[in-house]
Amino acid sequence: MQSMQGLNAGQKVLTAGKMQKAVDIYGLLLKASRERQVSPLKITVEILRRAFGKQRLTPLDFFAFRLYRADLTAAERDAFVSETEITALNTALRPAGAASLSGLISNKLLTELLLKGAGLPTSKTLAVAQRVPASLPFPVLTSAAAVEAFLRDKERLPIFGKPNGASLGIGAASFLRLEGDDLVLGDGSRSPVKVLSAEIARDYPDGYLFQDILVPHPELERLIGPIIGTLRVLSLWLREGPKPLFVMLKMPGPGAMVDGALSGSNAAALVDPKTGRILRAQLLSAPIGEDLAHSHVTGAPLPGAELPDFAQALALARAAHLLFPNHGVFGFDIMLTAKGPVINEINSSPLSSLVQNARGNGLYDDAIKASYREALAVQGVRLPIKGVRL
Repeated sequence: MQSMQGLNAGQKVLTAGKMQKAVDIYGLLLKASRERQVSPLKITVEILRRAFGKQRLTPLDFFAFRLYRADLTAAERDAFVSETEITALNTALRPAGAASLSGLISNKLLTELLLKGAGLPTSKTLAVAQRVPASLPFPVLTSAAAVEAFLRDKERLPIFGKPNGASLGIGAASFLRLEGDDLVLGDGSRSPVKVLSAEIARDYPDGYLFQDILVPHPELERLIGPIIGTLRVLSLWLREGPKPLFVMLKMPGPGAMVDGALSGSNAAALVDPKTGRILRAQLLSAPIGEDLAHSHVTGAPLPGAELPDFAQALALARAAHLLFPNHGVFGFDIMLTAKGPVINEINSSPLSSLVQNARGNGLYDDAIKASYREALAVQGVRLPIKGVRL
């Protein structure tokens, strides 16, 4: 793509991935000491034991999961899983030579084309901005000028945009309308279309997707608001085939354009995979274990609320997993739209922190451990696995 460094260099519009503030570890240590009513030294020893022991939790994990809480038993503290451990477990559930498959799945555009080829409903790409030309069934915008021309076409708006290979909602935004030379974004902010086009061309040369904005099912909108949230289905391949291990709903907060975990106003809810009813919810900015009883957008009661088209969403996740019979684990991101469930993305190595927030406790319990052991046995993997406590 054409370099646009000379135009508003360094200016950022797509700031979903905001810079994290410096963490005051000493302040967190003192806070934990006061809450637990023990010395800072005792908390420090516990942090080091969990960092260098089998659990491999970082100090930030220790504070984020509030493992210093006096009401937690030793078993409850041990149930929390680090991203290091879950990544090792996910790796064991992938067949040998699956790195190339994981690379394909991390490419959102290729995943969409693959799913559509299999006849499965998915998000719809209208154009892609990327440095290299390609023969695709929609426009390929290979320059900042081409991106700008696309975004100036008022008949295409509103649309949604996201980087092809990013995660956590980084760089994603909804573009609602053009007012003069400004684009109005979904959070109410504005940007000159030339500046935004230059940023996309400069920062995402390997691909930025422009897609239809998906509208939530009316029952989901009543529950969580007008910005659609993603249903995360963690699917394990067990003896009888793919089965959901857990299901979680990500809920965008007021003014959010996406449901990514980087936004502190967003929330996550644990969903019963048998009934589709919400079991509990948690604001991501609140201390873990603090229940969110009502939607922070609509005020609707959350525990017990039944999600629409839930059985169809699980069937869709199963159908997609069946395309990869040698892959033991996937995280399917499914959107419950007004026109039915669609697959938005697939994660080949789904992480654990967000679901532990949604659960309000650690990931490991007896039932989940048993399911993971069965999935590993199906893949022919023997225990123990280095770095995995099963």
